[in-house]
Amino acid sequence: MAKLEVSPNLQSIRCKDTRHDKISAGENEVQAASNFSEAVQDNIGDLIQHGNISQISLSPRSETKTTNHFSTTQRKNIFMEEKRKNDSTLTTSTNNECKIKNLVTNQANVRNVLTKKYWKKNETETHVTTTRNKSSTDNVSEEHHHKSKEIIKSDAIEKIRNAQKTPKKKQIFSDYISMRKMKKILKNQTFHNVQYVKGNLRVNPISYKFAYLRMENEEERDLLIVGARNRNRAFDGDLVVAHVNPKKDWHKFPDGQIQKTGKIVCILEKVHSRKAIGYLRKQDSHVLFYPKDRRIPLVIPESIPCSYHSQPDLYKNVMFLVYIDSWEQLYASGRILLEVGKSDEIDAELQAILLENNLDISPYQKELLEEIPDSDYTLTDADMKDREDWRHECIFTIDPATAVDIDDAISCKVLDNGNYEVGVHISDVTHYLEFLSPLDVEVSKRATTIYLPHTAYHMLPEKLCQICSLSAAKDRLAFSVIWEMTPDAEIVKHRFAKTVIRSCCQMSYDMAQAMIENPRKTRDPSKFSLNTLCDALQKFGIYLNGETAKSLQASICHYDPEYNAIAVNNSMKHIMMVIVNLCSKTMMRAEYVCASTISLLQDLKHYALNVPLYTHFTSPIRRYSDCIVHRLLYAAIENKPLSEKWTAKLCSKLAANCNVKKYSAKLAQEQSTELFFAYMVGLADGFEASATVLYVKEDGIEVMLCDTGVKLKINLKEMEYTAAVKYLVNYVPTIIVNWKKPSVAQVINLFSLVHVRVEKIKEELRLKAILLPPLQ
Repeated sequence: MAKLEVSPNLQSIRCKDTRHDKISAGENEVQAASNFSEAVQDNIGDLIQHGNISQISLSPRSETKTTNHFSTTQRKNIFMEEKRKNDSTLTTSTNNECKIKNLVTNQANVRNVLTKKYWKKNETETHVTTTRNKSSTDNVSEEHHHKSKEIIKSDAIEKIRNAQKTPKKKQIFSDYISMRKMKKILKNQTFHNVQYVKGNLRVNPISYKFAYLRMENEEERDLLIVGARNRNRAFDGDLVVAHVNPKKDWHKFPDGQIQKTGKIVCILEKVHSRKAIGYLRKQDSHVLFYPKDRRIPLVIPESIPCSYHSQPDLYKNVMFLVYIDSWEQLYASGRILLEVGKSDEIDAELQAILLENNLDISPYQKELLEEIPDSDYTLTDADMKDREDWRHECIFTIDPATAVDIDDAISCKVLDNGNYEVGVHISDVTHYLEFLSPLDVEVSKRATTIYLPHTAYHMLPEKLCQICSLSAAKDRLAFSVIWEMTPDAEIVKHRFAKTVIRSCCQMSYDMAQAMIENPRKTRDPSKFSLNTLCDALQKFGIYLNGETAKSLQASICHYDPEYNAIAVNNSMKHIMMVIVNLCSKTMMRAEYVCASTISLLQDLKHYALNVPLYTHFTSPIRRYSDCIVHRLLYAAIENKPLSEKWTAKLCSKLAANCNVKKYSAKLAQEQSTELFFAYMVGLADGFEASATVLYVKEDGIEVMLCDTGVKLKINLKEMEYTAAVKYLVNYVPTIIVNWKKPSVAQVINLFSLVHVRVEKIKEELRLKAILLPPLQ
């Protein structure tokens, strides 16, 4: 893996992009000069009224020297006269006052330009001299000179500096409603008069200007949020509240249907990590950070590598990790956390995937591992207390050949009444993972094991994985579910129990199939197939999870697909692979929830499995949600109270984090799989394949490779030398390609079958597809 370090050569550079400024640079200068002039004139007026001032120099380099030539008697007379006029007040002529104000106004315009090259405290010095009698100015007393100079430094200069502050930029985004006020509004809102919608924001990854929130009424379309202003600085995944716009602002479709629109007014929880992977790019005289994820705004980095300006080509394909501190203007502000590596290096790309999805793969700290027993320890009497001993039963495991962590085992035997006793035994991880211990808190943050094509990053520390894994011929603690079934597989009864087991055999699916196909002579041959065996094991797991959910109040719900998202043109049914892909996209992602926060029982059902209640219980080594269920289930069946620290709020928080990490791990797995596929295509120097068109646009089409299901885009603008391309919109968007060699016309629309060449993009681990003439 690539070694990641924070670049030591970082130079602080502030950047500004003027393309989107609502006020031009010239207007800013005029406004700043005007504000400065008015402020200084007010200050001068104050000084004239309260001090002996008749001349001010604002030249940055000017100095005025004064000397004393008055006699002692003259100085005494002047001092007495000043005392009679309020200790230091002298009359200044109207003409001189006008000159002062004119001078200040002119100098303010000059100074406003200078402020762009930073204000220097001691660059300007202001001196005051009396002008009552020009012939005797040099005779003013030293005491009076110092007093006047002090007034200028302590009053005038301070006010001038304050007046020179840069005017505030025009506010682009609206202020948020306070969280306290927002919760009160949501509480008082009725179902029939919904003005505010709460939910996790979904930003379109392709058309990032469009974002969505799920409406409480499932029959309605999602609330549509258009543009960055209405998104109001929220990121994908954030828990937000949006205000529904007036009806006149709703979106109308050509077929007459209406979709409500809204604007985000409050962020209840910043779920998104505010981290992004991307590249540095020069734009005019500025440097901007361009995230790979188009849903994230462009960022003005606080610092960039020192050598970037002199050698920008060296960083053309270098990826950086940036943390976004704020997003108050059109561009967000952020700071570079580290330089990840080049985009054509597979180790750097893999690291970028993990960082972008905010997945922690760092080793556990040593102090967290102190509470874990050594891997060679033997079970004690305390470990086996109040547990059923199943070590004498025939218990075995069946997993993929590459499985390392084995968290479930199976047993089966015939009862005296002719029924079968079937047991599913799950590793008892929570016996070693104390609730809210430092290790438990860290495990809850990671929440899931991350599976990549070449490796797995475990949720639990490696030592704990070894202790909990149900390895063959080793005594292990388990949480078991035991059914009694009839020969026709009808459930008679079931029960839960904490047990001690010893697996007698660790089999792979291939080994189990070989035993079925080649039984010993003393056994009857079986007609079971490998697919039947795998299907049976999966059904056992699903049934077990369902039975567990019925015993609990916390469950995982899988929402129904939206009605409008199911509609698929009947003429496209022959493209089954694409249809299945599209249909699976209509499914709402399964989410863990705290059942006590759900008012309707129907909202807890799992749509895909078509069961009223469902949870996860069978994989505590790789899913923290299963650890939560183990604790709740044991408290329920033993009728024991939960810890006082266990609340509905904590349950909801843990469930939300499990949802985020589960989805992030899934994305990382998919992205890394595509990465390795691109790497292999590069080694093979590309290949040709058949593909099905998913959508058609004026500048390109998206296709799905029939053999692999990989989706790729085809840029039609790159075909100008090989074919003439025409875009039409009749009933459906259509592309007509008139090939030059061979001279043939090709019509392409949705679900057309096309011939493409797949290649790796140079200096990147990404693929591109090139449209080829149809096969003759």
